[in-house]
Amino acid sequence: MKKNIYLFILIFTIPFLAIAQKGYNIEVKIKDFKVGEKITLGYYFGNGKYIQDTTRTNSNGVAVFKGDKPLDKGMYMIIFANNTKFFDLPISTNDKIVVETDTIGWPTENLVVKEGAEVARFYDFNRALAKLNKNYAKFDNIKPTSAKNKDSVDSYLKAIEPINKELKAENENFIKTNSKDLLTYILNFNREIEVPEPPTKQDSTFKYYYYRNHFWDNLDFNDERIVRTPLFTEKLNFYITKVLPPVSDTILKEATSFIAKMKNVPDMRKYTIHTFTTKHENPEIMGLDAVFVGMVETYYLDSTLSPWISKEQRDKIVKRAGTMSNAILGRPAGELIGRDSSRQLNTKKLSDVKAKYTIVVFWESTCGHCQKTLPLLDSLYKAYLKPNGIEVYAMSIEHEDFGKKEITYEEAYQVATTKPNYMKSWKAFIKKHDLTWINVHDPFNESDLRKKYDIYSTPVIYILDKDKKIAAKRLAVDQIKDFLERSLERDRNKK
Repeated sequence: MKKNIYLFILIFTIPFLAIAQKGYNIEVKIKDFKVGEKITLGYYFGNGKYIQDTTRTNSNGVAVFKGDKPLDKGMYMIIFANNTKFFDLPISTNDKIVVETDTIGWPTENLVVKEGAEVARFYDFNRALAKLNKNYAKFDNIKPTSAKNKDSVDSYLKAIEPINKELKAENENFIKTNSKDLLTYILNFNREIEVPEPPTKQDSTFKYYYYRNHFWDNLDFNDERIVRTPLFTEKLNFYITKVLPPVSDTILKEATSFIAKMKNVPDMRKYTIHTFTTKHENPEIMGLDAVFVGMVETYYLDSTLSPWISKEQRDKIVKRAGTMSNAILGRPAGELIGRDSSRQLNTKKLSDVKAKYTIVVFWESTCGHCQKTLPLLDSLYKAYLKPNGIEVYAMSIEHEDFGKKEITYEEAYQVATTKPNYMKSWKAFIKKHDLTWINVHDPFNESDLRKKYDIYSTPVIYILDKDKKIAAKRLAVDQIKDFLERSLERDRNKK
């Protein structure tokens, strides 16, 4: 089938975020531009686009960018027309670059490169590819609408085979004759991994593991230019979300192995550490927050392994990881010391609950989402949870700061039922909805529950196993039954 080639020709408005060091000699002339027109030199890094320099056209309509220090090698861009148009400049040397274009159509259509051999080769190649790509349109009339029609697919593939060969030859010729160009690195980096057939038909996982183990074969661990293009971040995100399995231990193992190879590419290493870390702080898949904790423990606790982070940033990241580490799947749940609604505020500890599984729900009687969620959980409790030996420990996180260290239960009860009125609201909600499970609150903040369970909003639902280890967390009510059915079935099969 036709393969898409990334040509770096996109239209968007660019939010520039940073100013970098200078070191270059680039002249840009845009026909019909008046004196004083703003033109910007930008660059790619990871998934961002940043300002390198900004200047204005002189009396000849030429924008000149100059600096004393060389540019970091990578893909740059010239932006103009109020940040709505731009074209790319691959930079692998310190050679002077002189280009001309106009505002008619897209700027690359009439781009002329007067100096800068690598830039000239880049656009000559793109134009040659664009011309070849137009040949695919000749066969649109036989292009299959569905891959299920094998005869149509085979016919179309046979028809476009000569074009594919021409494109491949164009790529190979450029790579062979321009080995040091950034475009050559890009073409090699984009090569598909060719997966051989398994040695035995019984080995159903061979292709997957081969692909995973060879995924980065075309990455040069001595050349950082690729991190200054959009391609590295695209491939890294695909690797994390599509290639690696959603298993925290495996992701951490592969991440540390991958990063260990980046000793000679510090910016790539920094970006990779950052991506693996931030991508797992609030993961969509339950349990992968352990990756965030592991990355912080591996790379952020020691400032020499992440020197780009300020002390203030590091302290925040480490503190966040410390809180999250208390609620990792499989770890023992923190003790909760709840008090009931009686005048004596009797203690009901989480550890005293005996059940196959325990649902712990943190909520507030004045929380709108809680007011919708708790009745749904109650229906599930009466219809399914309780009959199957599963208990609910409902902890209201509302409490009052009593203003002194020593206070009697009677004083606490009086304050809780008069000053904030939260206890009245809490008890009224329990009564209205006939919540017969274990209802407790923490008026003295004895449990430090926000830290132990990483509570920053409500409601939050955890599932603990019979040993009070965290089996699941942050589930919606409609996910609980399915999770427990699978867990109970697994428990039965173990016997």
